[in-house]
Amino acid sequence: MTVLLPPFSALHRWAHELRTLLGNRHCADAAEWQLQGHAVLLESNFIEEVHALLEQIAKIAGMPLHLFSPAGVVEESLSATEALA
Repeated sequence: MTVLLPPFSALHRWAHELRTLLGNRHCADAAEWQLQGHAVLLESNFIEEVHALLEQIAKIAGMPLHLFSPAGVVEESLSATEALA
């Protein structure tokens, strides 16, 4: 696998911080989660590279990667909201 995300990059550090927070989620509070942010915007002309980068970030963070089409954004958001209710 080509190394897309060098260990010294901001995205690598963020993914590692997410992994650490997930490992301590039983004692993490809302303020700690707020510090991690809510979203990341990646812009590229090469969709294949972005997909590989997202997979690498998810792996480092120890989180599943969920991909869906732009048309599925509303449906995914609604099902997530319903699951919380």
